[in-house]
Amino acid sequence: MTTTPSTLEERRETAAKLKAHVDAAHPQIARISYTVDEIAAMEGVNRNSIYAAIRSGNLGHFRIGRLIRVTPEHLDAFRAGAAGTA
Repeated sequence: MTTTPSTLEERRETAAKLKAHVDAAHPQIARISYTVDEIAAMEGVNRNSIYAAIRSGNLGHFRIGRLIRVTPEHLDAFRAGAAGTA
């Protein structure tokens, strides 16, 4: 049985470990975009928070049909904006 991380810091640490593992396993693959669930895991928030940031215009995105994707550039701009308001 696995336990889920309870604090924001634990979730971010888990997401960072997962990303490092994926990057190490596939170094030749450059990520063009991320899903909402991947961004939520990386940021340590739930997916509804990411959808809210998209709706408010704080997080840039693009759509492929009904699918929402976020580029690394969108994510960097979102993080810079969030750091500027903190």
